[in-house]
Amino acid sequence: MHREGLTKRFGMEPPRLARLLRALEAGYSPSNPYHNSAHAADVLRNLHVLLHGARLTEHYLDPLGLLAAYFAAIVHDYGHHGLTNDFLVATSHPLALRYNDRCPLESHHCAAAFSLIAERPDLDALAGLSRAQRAAFRKQVGCCGAPDVEAPAAPEAPVPRDDAERLLSLQVALKVADLGHLGAELEAHKRWLRCLEEEFFGQGDRERQLGLPISPLFDRSKQGVSKSQARLGLG
Repeated sequence: MHREGLTKRFGMEPPRLARLLRALEAGYSPSNPYHNSAHAADVLRNLHVLLHGARLTEHYLDPLGLLAAYFAAIVHDYGHHGLTNDFLVATSHPLALRYNDRCPLESHHCAAAFSLIAERPDLDALAGLSRAQRAAFRKQVGCCGAPDVEAPAAPEAPVPRDDAERLLSLQVALKVADLGHLGAELEAHKRWLRCLEEEFFGQGDRERQLGLPISPLFDRSKQGVSKSQARLGLG
């Protein structure tokens, strides 16, 4: 952010920004084999490379949009429980109840991150933003991480075509960055895949204990996602 000139442009104090980033990192459970702080850092790196490589920073993003994109990558799995939305809904998890079973994880990530900042003024590295900038920042972060692309919520007002295309581009870029290990070197991809598989198996174990149907590829007594990919020649 410093190299991109964002800290100076938006008056972000480096010590406060560092505290915020450490607090956000702490919100990623180290017990999650896959959805942990290493994954968040990897997605941030992938997004940075993608935005500049595809020249989106020249054609789609102003500085505030770039800041929002980086922040969206950092918090995109903040507070992840290592479980899927389906599991949360099936077990009536508090997050599923809070968000009425509609993409509880994705809704939680963004809300929890902004709640942290609201509750801890000492972490508010965005204090230098104007009211209008802050509102635009929150909107862009929320849209970047919008999970339900199949049935998006109707906007309160028509979105200008350019803005709609910009937000769609950012959504796609973040999704590609989130799956970036698919384009990594084979051994790196396999390492990430093993982590994802172990997280899946962990949920499968809980489903078995609760007497729930075990989700496909989540049963450690059968082939997991890594062996399924190997059969397709992907791993």
